Order: sequence, then C-alpha cells, then structure tokens
Amino acid sequence: MGMRCDWRCPHCATTTEPVSGGHDRGFHAATQTRLCLTCKTVQDLEIGVMSDPSHRIFTPEESRARANPDPVCGTCSGRTVPWDRSCPSCGTPMERGEHMEFWD
Repeated sequence: MGMRCDWRCPHCATTTEPVSGGHDRGFHAATQTRLCLTCKTVQDLEIGVMSDPSHRIFTPEESRARANPDPVCGTCSGRTVPWDRSCPSCGTPMERGEHMEFWD
C-alpha cells in the first residue's frame, strides 16, 4: 500500500495535489513523483506494474520488462523528471502537509 500527502512551499505558499514525494508502490503499480518541465505540475506517475488484472504478481524479470522509467506528464504529455521536493514555482524546498491518504 502506498501513501500520498500534500506538499506546501513555506516561501511562496504553492501547494501540490497529494503525491508520495518519491518512489512508492501499491499492489498493482510502482510510482515515482515527477515534475513536468512544461506545465510545472508535480504528480505521481506509474513507472512499473506489479501484477496483472487477475492479480497474478509478476516476477522481478516480468516487472522490469513492463517498466516505464521515463513517463510523460499526465496533464500535458510533456517531459518529466524525478521531483527533488523543491517548489516548482520558486525552487524552495517544500514541506509535507497534514493531509495524508493511502492508495493501493
């Protein structure tokens, strides 16, 4: 089970939608928090699949074969990079907010 929370910039008050803040995984998918270089959104994007629709868990080799190490933005299809937890607006390190949710 994965966990997401909101993030807030202490300098300019920019906030994110709930994201994990790095690598995470649930039962079906592995995700990574990424920053879109075009639209500057921070989002969790799928980088791997852990099981198929019938819930059969993949072997490590099967998971690597289905990996997507460089996903595109879910908003604008732009290029994304791993998020370093800095504010997309001003570059200040962001702080984890109080809102937290679990996903699978």
